Amino acid sequence: MQVAPQGDQPEYVGGYLDEVDGNAYGVDEQENIIKKETYLVLTNPLNCTLRWIWINAEPFQIPHTAVKVDDSQPTPDSSSYIGRAAIDSTYKAGSTPVGNSLLHVVRDGKVLKFSEFEVLTSEYPSLQVSLRKFDFTEIDLTAVEGNAKYELFGVDEITTKFSDRTEVTLEREGIIDEYFDLVEDIADSWAAVYGVELNMILWCGSPAMKTWIQMEDYEIPNVFGFRVERERKVRISAKFELASGENSAQCSFAVIHEDLEIPFKATAIFRSGGNGQNKISQEEISNLLRVTGRDESTFVNLPDGSVQATVTGRLNGRWVLRTYLQSDDPDDPNLSGYGPCDRHLIRGGP
Repeated sequence: MQVAPQGDQPEYVGGYLDEVDGNAYGVDEQENIIKKETYLVLTNPLNCTLRWIWINAEPFQIPHTAVKVDDSQPTPDSSSYIGRAAIDSTYKAGSTPVGNSLLHVVRDGKVLKFSEFEVLTSEYPSLQVSLRKFDFTEIDLTAVEGNAKYELFGVDEITTKFSDRTEVTLEREGIIDEYFDLVEDIADSWAAVYGVELNMILWCGSPAMKTWIQMEDYEIPNVFGFRVERERKVRISAKFELASGENSAQCSFAVIHEDLEIPFKATAIFRSGGNGQNKISQEEISNLLRVTGRDESTFVNLPDGSVQATVTGRLNGRWVLRTYLQSDDPDDPNLSGYGPCDRHLIRGGP
């Protein structure tokens, strides 16, 4: 119910509808009883899951899915919430005033206050999304190459006899820790997503990143993101000749991208995450994507009932671009105390 203008914004309170006289009743911030013949009613066009959750005023912890009286209220501290309390075996709805942990309800012309009550919560229908077909620009891929670092994962010291040139076969394996951070600056667009199937084919020869991620609250406000970690087995296999009496160190490096954020564009396939009564239609999926900020111009309805859309974001992390084999002289006096294969510490790369 709108009770009074407050600056440029109207002020609203929550209440209940009296079935006898057809009026709505609520309590304003000054604990005055408000009676209205015209009012707004809650609807559920997105087929959200509505629940009444029992809470206590001490400690007062409102669920993050609690329904606000006014969606324009920016923070929990400045918000009023819809609640209800049991009175003589019936429920009466009211609201919690801003900054107050008590539920205010009207009954028989009096304002009743409750420290124990139920608050109304609303959760979006669950969606699953499959991220695929990642596109990166040539400029960004060039920047990744320019940012490459060398990480040593193996050293083989080889000394040949004083005879003819010797053919050497070298096999070396190592384990490199990789991680991928994907971030998008539209956090609300992921509010209904509970799981992501990631299928990212990398341009650099690394195996595709294929995994399932269970969504959790991201630590950065107003940003959606997740991290995927894995161990990557790298391998060098080489054949080469060494001169007679030669002493060499064969250095096996992984060429790694790390700590350079690059933009991407990906195709996202959104599907209903529910079954039976909780399953939502293709139209409801589109409405949900629209309400949560997705670009409607990218929507494509697919024959299986899913909806395709475009996701743009930023990729960061640490992953292997390729391997590199370098021969070093362990007796080189210019290394000045560095060991074999540590030349990359001096000049930033082989």
